[in-house]
Amino acid sequence: MERAVRDREEPLGRALARIAAKGRAKAAKKGRKGPASGEELPPPPTIGDATYRVERNPPTVTELRLPHSLLAGFPVCPKLATEFAAPHHCLFRWFCERLPGANGAQPVWVDVEGGDQQVESTEFSRTVLFPYCAPYALELDYRQSLLHKELTGYHADLMCLQEVDQAVFTDSLGPALEAFGLKGLFKIKEKQHEGLATFYRQDKLQLLSQHDLTFSQALQEDPLHQELQDKLATYPMVQEKVLQRSTVLQVSVLQSTNEPSRKICVANTHLYWHPKGGNIRLIQAAVALSHIRHIACELYPGIPIIFCGDFNSTPSSGLYRFVSSGNIDENHEDWVSNGEEEKCSMSLTHPFKLQSACGEPAYTNYVGGFHGCLDYIFIDAHALEVEQVIPLPSHEEVTTHQALPSVSHPSDHIALICDLKWK
Repeated sequence: MERAVRDREEPLGRALARIAAKGRAKAAKKGRKGPASGEELPPPPTIGDATYRVERNPPTVTELRLPHSLLAGFPVCPKLATEFAAPHHCLFRWFCERLPGANGAQPVWVDVEGGDQQVESTEFSRTVLFPYCAPYALELDYRQSLLHKELTGYHADLMCLQEVDQAVFTDSLGPALEAFGLKGLFKIKEKQHEGLATFYRQDKLQLLSQHDLTFSQALQEDPLHQELQDKLATYPMVQEKVLQRSTVLQVSVLQSTNEPSRKICVANTHLYWHPKGGNIRLIQAAVALSHIRHIACELYPGIPIIFCGDFNSTPSSGLYRFVSSGNIDENHEDWVSNGEEEKCSMSLTHPFKLQSACGEPAYTNYVGGFHGCLDYIFIDAHALEVEQVIPLPSHEEVTTHQALPSVSHPSDHIALICDLKWK
């Protein structure tokens, strides 16, 4: 056996460098001769009486922590970061402490003490946006536990989410829902840390293609929207506002695994939020529907569509009229939603027959000072029909803690859930 013997006064770093150089020389010589059949690995290097095990790029866990808040009966998703390894190759061993169960009135939650870093909610959220909500219920870990429980409880085949933080999608939401058979797709907003997420059940649906876009970029670069861009150019103030927005559209074409002839185009968006931005939202919807028309009429002719999201528009708005009726005329009041200076009048049409699958609830957003219906699942009425709509929480449930979010509801919006089938 060959031994690497060194003078005791020689620095260890120099000795290890010599060993590494010798190993590289042997590897190069072996490469010239070709691989030897059945050749044994060289023995570990020894220095004096000490034998060293040298590992290159060993699998390493760089971070492993649990949420700061654990809730009884709720899924737990650890945060895991590795180098030279993959989570699905890791073996997880769980230990739990005996603690009292849920008390029925409020979720039982405990602090996990340790060296983990707690992600706090912002002071703006605690004191301005949702001052009525208990501070601990605004903490990210707490809200994520509620969200995982809620979303997995729907047993949905398809889910569209808005305002999803990129880190939450990557580190928590994606892995948690994947454990329940749901594959996630993410579209981030331009120059933002949040965006849209679409999840589909992998044993029932498979992804054929994605056709995501950023509205401002599509308007300026895609010939499909040239006519609309030309109209918009005659209203420079509105055009500037539209092009400043980071709003995106997520479009996924999915196919049934059981019946490959069944395909569906799923569009997900979160339109401009400002109460006086009705004209901006109409332009954004026109771009979205033009893009969807290209997919549904040219790329996949006849494919049914689902167009859903947070439209920031009530049922009395021009946006709702445009999407559900197929047209909006140039005299609609929403064209002057931000005053005469930003008036933008044009007639718009689209070819689809879309209906709101969950109707027009009294509200889907309930915060201090405002409540209204802003979210919709628009479906292709020619090809899809509603089997049932899951009832929304009662008004008493929503207002138990004044408004949303609360200790029992992680979002200020209420999920719309329905069963659809092909006609």
